[in-house]
This record gives sequence, C-alpha cells and structure tokens, in this order.
Amino acid sequence: MTKLILVRHGHVEGISPERFRGRAELPLTETGHREADATAKRIAASWRPAAVYTSPLGRCVETGAAIGKALGLAPSVVLRLNDIDYGDWQGLTRDEAYGRWPAEIDLWYAHPDWAAIPGGETLQQVLARVVSTVRDIAEKQKELASQEIEKAADRLLDQQILDGNSKGELRLPELQSIHLACLRI
Repeated sequence: MTKLILVRHGHVEGISPERFRGRAELPLTETGHREADATAKRIAASWRPAAVYTSPLGRCVETGAAIGKALGLAPSVVLRLNDIDYGDWQGLTRDEAYGRWPAEIDLWYAHPDWAAIPGGETLQQVLARVVSTVRDIAEKQKELASQEIEKAADRLLDQQILDGNSKGELRLPELQSIHLACLRI
C-alpha cells in the first residue's frame, strides 16, 4: 500500500476578484512561503516521505521545494499534475466569461462535471489525467510519497476518490491556503 500526502500550494495574490486562474503563474506571497514552511515542518515531523512530486506551476514548485528541503529530498516536477486548462476562460472573472459564454458558464456552476470549457479541458479530462498520474506514482513509490497538487485536481480527487468526504484531511489552523489530505492507495 502506498500513502500519498496531497498538499495544496501556499497563498498567492490574484484570488480576488475570483478568476479562472488555472495555469496562470502566480508566485507565492510572503504568507504563502510561511505556509509552505509550516507545512513542510508538519510533514517532516509526522511522516517520512520517500519522494516529493509537484505540478509544474511555480507556486507548486515553491511549495514542493520547501517540503523537499525539510525532508532532504529533491522534488520531481510532473507535468500531468498541472492545474485545469481553462482555455478561453483563463484569466476572466465569472461575469466576463458569462458575457461571452452564458450557457457554458451556467452549466459550469450548476454541473461542472458536464461542462466543456471552450478551448480548455473538461473536468473528466483533468480527473483522468490526475488519477492516472496518481496511480503511476503509487505504483512507482512503494513507501510514503508526498505530492503537491493544484486545487482543481485536489477537489476532483476528493470527489472521486474520497467521495467528497475528506476524513483524512488535516487542517492546519494557522494556515489559510494550504491543506493536507492523506490517501492510502
């Protein structure tokens, strides 16, 4: 059995107003760096990961680097752990996207798993990509592995693997952006 620790990156600017950020490069803020360091210390004190994997986005690489440093491990960037490709919606607010694609936006907010993003990925595509990657990592790692992934993939894994019930989630009260979830596969 392989245990994966899923970690969302630390705080970034650009959260307000809410936009379809996806693959936008947003660096960690000072708060985000503090969160990454605190998370790294928590992981190092609680587990002994054999590897650290990260999305290619800078905020994820930075968070993964903090975790890797605390563990004495060099993080591996895995392209398939990238966030959702929002295509034509990338960088737009909900209202801006609604002005151009009202039916698609209505569907996205009512049933995101049914929606097709113009020029982007569907949630089914993200799910297939991330789950196959997690399976590959689980197969590769016979010990404990730490995996830093993006919010969208994290939500999909929660919904599809944990049935929306993250009983294994570890909330760190001093951290606003980061959360951990531990999966046994």
